[in-house]
Amino acid sequence: NPWIFKREKRPEDLREIAATAREHLRLIEEFLPAERLLGYIKSQICRYFREFPGSSGERRRIFSMPTLHELRDYIESCAA
Repeated sequence: NPWIFKREKRPEDLREIAATAREHLRLIEEFLPAERLLGYIKSQICRYFREFPGSSGERRRIFSMPTLHELRDYIESCAA
C-alpha cells in the first residue's frame, strides 16, 4: 500500500491509482531485472486495483498478460 504513510487515504480515482502504479512499474524496471520478475510485478500491480467494481476480472486480465510491455500499455490506458 503506497499510501500507508500518507495523511490522506488511498485515492478513489482510478487515474490517480494507475499513475502511482505506473511510477511503481517504472522504478521496478529501473532497478530490477523486470522481464525475469514478471509474475512478481503482476502481483504487485494487481494490488493497486483491488476494491474496484469488476477488479477480479481486471486482475485476471493482468495475470494473463505475457509481457511487461503489454502490462505497461494496460496501466497507461487506465491512467488516461
